[in-house]
Amino acid sequence: MAARARDALLLNLAASVTPPLRRGFARTALFDLDPGPFQIWAREYDLGVGGHDVYLTIGQNLGAADSPVPVGDVAWQRVWPAVHLPTWPDRGSERATRYTTVTQWWTNQYAFLAGETYDCNKRPGFLEVIDVPRRAGIDVELAANIHPGETEDRALLACHGWRLVDPAVVAGTPESFRRYVQGSRGEFSAAKPAYVRARPGWVSDRTVCYLASGRPCVVQATGAECHLPSSAGLCFFRSPEEAVEAFARVDADYGAASRAARALAEEVFATRVVIPHMLAAAGVA
Repeated sequence: MAARARDALLLNLAASVTPPLRRGFARTALFDLDPGPFQIWAREYDLGVGGHDVYLTIGQNLGAADSPVPVGDVAWQRVWPAVHLPTWPDRGSERATRYTTVTQWWTNQYAFLAGETYDCNKRPGFLEVIDVPRRAGIDVELAANIHPGETEDRALLACHGWRLVDPAVVAGTPESFRRYVQGSRGEFSAAKPAYVRARPGWVSDRTVCYLASGRPCVVQATGAECHLPSSAGLCFFRSPEEAVEAFARVDADYGAASRAARALAEEVFATRVVIPHMLAAAGVA
């Protein structure tokens, strides 16, 4: 193990590997998977920034003029989330009726910057778009870990047309998660309010699985839309009205949107595209 480490790159996901365990590797890369909140928290806590050879992030918009998150003197290298296409074959030709997503309702995490609160719970984001299914005339299913005791939230979703399922049941294993995504018509998801405010350019690794499956996605804008080619398969919204309009476009020619979703995954998010770029950014290619 030690001999192999001398020639290896260590990807330290979310600063989870402590300094003693990082010793002996040829190069170490801190890989930020929570752009925006991570940089804010790193100003207050020791998250390992400064103890690596290179810094990778999925935050494509960090450092841009419209992102208020300070990056300091860290040279963040931007990498898209990746999807292995052979594992996620195109299912766009298969009939499906319900838009879905899989999410964490509560995280109980917040970040604070310049007197502003960056809320990392998904609940407020979904409540902002709770009327979209009715207005857009679509079926939506939410796989979210909402406790049975949270009767008000569960009733509120139900009366606005959202079907609620247990993510541990429908997507609790890699295989069931793949079946759930590929059995969906597409994805409809809000983002953490922290991502909306920080505009770090975050895209979910869940979303890229929908795209690879030929399932169009309507997701909340976080700044990533500024760094992607325009695609009928991936629609970003900044208001409930824009979400309703996006569903109208997708459903007007679902076949085209499905093909565009798969094409975007092949062009931008495929492992054969992302991994060589990541290795080059880490200085080991």
